[in-house]
Amino acid sequence: MKRPLRLPSVAAANIAVFTATAEHSASHWSFRALEKPDLPAISDNSWPRNPVDHFVMRDLDVAKLKPNPEADPLTLHRRLALDLTGLPPTLDEQLGFETAFGGSKGDLSSEAAAE
Repeated sequence: MKRPLRLPSVAAANIAVFTATAEHSASHWSFRALEKPDLPAISDNSWPRNPVDHFVMRDLDVAKLKPNPEADPLTLHRRLALDLTGLPPTLDEQLGFETAFGGSKGDLSSEAAAE
């Protein structure tokens, strides 16, 4: 007849290490409640389109840099295609995009990504 399996007892030192690790991990940023930070003061309030842009502009100000001018729609389409597929758009895709959006500078990203 087999004897029941007896597990070794856990040493008090191991329990202390585990407890300390758990307490330390509880303060990790991923366990904290979300907070909405105040937007930083920036030099050009006309440039940001969303709150994240304020932080980008602050870093540009610190580095004494200016944001690049806005890219034209065809350049944005090429960048989007490279990001999504790793390949530049084909000529047919480029012509289709140009036909669909013309010279529009609206919010192209979500519509172009859907196609």
